[in-house]
Amino acid sequence: MPSEKYMLIDTHTHILPDMDDGAPDPEVGVQMIKALLNQGVRSIFATPHYYHHLETVSEFLNRREKAYLEIMSEMRRQGIAERPIVLGAEVSIERDLQYAQGVEKLCIEGTDIILFELPYSRLKGWEVSVIENIIFKHRLRPMIAHVDRYLDVFEESDFMQLYQIPDVIFQVDASCVDKFRYRSFLMKLIKKGRRVVLGSDCHNMGTRKPDYIKGIQYLGKKLDKESFNKLLYNMQEILNIT
Repeated sequence: MPSEKYMLIDTHTHILPDMDDGAPDPEVGVQMIKALLNQGVRSIFATPHYYHHLETVSEFLNRREKAYLEIMSEMRRQGIAERPIVLGAEVSIERDLQYAQGVEKLCIEGTDIILFELPYSRLKGWEVSVIENIIFKHRLRPMIAHVDRYLDVFEESDFMQLYQIPDVIFQVDASCVDKFRYRSFLMKLIKKGRRVVLGSDCHNMGTRKPDYIKGIQYLGKKLDKESFNKLLYNMQEILNIT
């Protein structure tokens, strides 16, 4: 396990109630939060899906605020003292996204990081252009959601295009360590010096439950103590979380 001085940060969750295909209500959302807290996580990024073709940024933020207040109320009702939630969004890449008014407001709260979800297919030039247009215009840093999943659809040239995006951060699902191919990819990213952070991408307490600690335990075994603590330190530095 990591040293006490390093905060465990879950960078991708769907804990907010009735926002998307994640927690259906505040009670389940709080169960997910409690599960993560029990695993030692102290900062939880709440990143519900945002689809530009379905709603404006303003409409999304209003819904998110309502969901946040509901889950905070349930946390208080259950006597949970911690306040681990950091608001954000998982922003689906669409052609017109770069023109969305207020797109910069979808950043992870208190940071200049915006979490993007790519289509589940070969990487297209226009997708990279949309990302770069947004980050250059608003001076943001991009984080690519669950990059490990694209092993099934990307060619090496697609990953090379992602690596060339300025200041790109790669969010890897902690549960990827269950399969050899995906955990090998995680280790390759780390050894190549890519900016890597972990997220559970939890959606419920069943089929996609919070399982952040699995990735941490795996890395703790595979890396020497110095390298492991350096990775955790780098996660905090990348995310500007102290």
